[in-house]
Amino acid sequence: MAPVKTIAMRRLRVAKCLPIPYAEKLKQFLDLNDDRVSMWNGEHCAVIRDDILALLNEGGVSRQVVDSFFEILNDDQIGIPKDQLKYGFMLTFAWDIVDESNSAVRIYIYLELLLKKVRENDYVFFPINHFKGMHYTLLVFNKQSGWWEHYNTLQTKLNMYVDPYFEEAKKLHVKISDYFKHMKDSISRKLNENSICKHII
Repeated sequence: MAPVKTIAMRRLRVAKCLPIPYAEKLKQFLDLNDDRVSMWNGEHCAVIRDDILALLNEGGVSRQVVDSFFEILNDDQIGIPKDQLKYGFMLTFAWDIVDESNSAVRIYIYLELLLKKVRENDYVFFPINHFKGMHYTLLVFNKQSGWWEHYNTLQTKLNMYVDPYFEEAKKLHVKISDYFKHMKDSISRKLNENSICKHII
């Protein structure tokens, strides 16, 4: 049996930023060296060893890590008083997943979850993962105004006439609008009233 390799946490730049108790907790988990064990389990996702190693080695942030964070944020909204704004967080959307088999079923499940989020919250946040990569943008829906906002941290190259990230966000917006345009309740109509405002941050 091969010896288990331990992780030198304090040599990793990301780990150096962590408080010592958190770094120790991660080290204990990683030293288990067991891909069958998850660090965190949620309703829709689980964070495993590879997700954490990629994060610590600055290899990128996996969808599982993003979705686990948003699940925690959703849980934080449960106790919010009715007179305060509520925020709902969707699972990460990626066209490379949807374009595979059973795409219609995947989109239907996603949009049904969206309708529930919109009915329960004032703002809904959609993380979008682009081109099978590690870049994420954020699409935000404001239920009160009906406005959509798209936020991207990458500036489009000067020689590009089309912003590929914004185009993917618009493609998702079209799917949402098409799905809800025949529904007659006021919330469903709000979802397809307006186009998207683009922000580079």
